[in-house]
Amino acid sequence: MTYDVLAVLWAGPGTEIEVVRAVGERLGTPISRNAVDAHLRLLRTTGHVRTLNLAGTTAYALTESGSELLSTLAENELHVCL
Repeated sequence: MTYDVLAVLWAGPGTEIEVVRAVGERLGTPISRNAVDAHLRLLRTTGHVRTLNLAGTTAYALTESGSELLSTLAENELHVCL
């Protein structure tokens, strides 16, 4: 699911709810908010995602290292593992 979170954010910043919905659509099944939150926390901790304040709402966006990680995962087809 880490790959899916990165892929969703590659399209642009999104709130947690937007990311949950988009990941669920990508995977074809409803996803729990807690599951996505765990991946967002991990990606923030490692510097691949940053938080933004958009009109008083917290949103998430990829950093340059997040874009590089997404590219590496896609190139090596490692997204099936994550």
